[in-house]
Amino acid sequence: MNKYKRMAVLLLALVLLAGCKRSNIAQNFGAAIEDWAPAQTDDAKKNPSDIVALEDADFSEELGFTLAAFPSSDGLVPYRFYAIDGWLAQVEYQAPEERVLVLRIARTRSTSLFSTYEEPHYASDETILMGDTEVRLQTSADGCAMATWKRGDFQYLLHSNKRQGMFAAGEVERMVQTLRAEEKTAQSS
Repeated sequence: MNKYKRMAVLLLALVLLAGCKRSNIAQNFGAAIEDWAPAQTDDAKKNPSDIVALEDADFSEELGFTLAAFPSSDGLVPYRFYAIDGWLAQVEYQAPEERVLVLRIARTRSTSLFSTYEEPHYASDETILMGDTEVRLQTSADGCAMATWKRGDFQYLLHSNKRQGMFAAGEVERMVQTLRAEEKTAQSS
């Protein structure tokens, strides 16, 4: 291939990539997957890239637990399910206005979920009570938001990064009130 053809192919690739970057769907997908790798892993799990795509919220085979209850209507639609590194579940939600919310769930005895999104730029950091659950809400001026809470033997993290915007009214409350992870039992196997 001569030099001019290579330049034309490179230019075409750049134009296509730029067009893809402007697409909300491409940005949402890219934003949802860009921070998959945890900031730290257990010693036995040095490679943070073991990602298993699943059909639904039954993580029992890969992680030993399942989501027994989770929001699945009224604007919050789960559409991707992943087991990551043998310890954490990730559910990607399509939310109104072409936003993607990333939900992570792990046992409380696992590596802290709160360290899987290392974003020290939160301008607002408050803890509020939702029902009987303490929820830590963090937001930044550039539109990044994170909610974290624990219930029973599980920890939860809901994230919306700067490309997605802040949580809409009621989204965090609905997640906190509805989500319920459960250990796999002999009856559920």
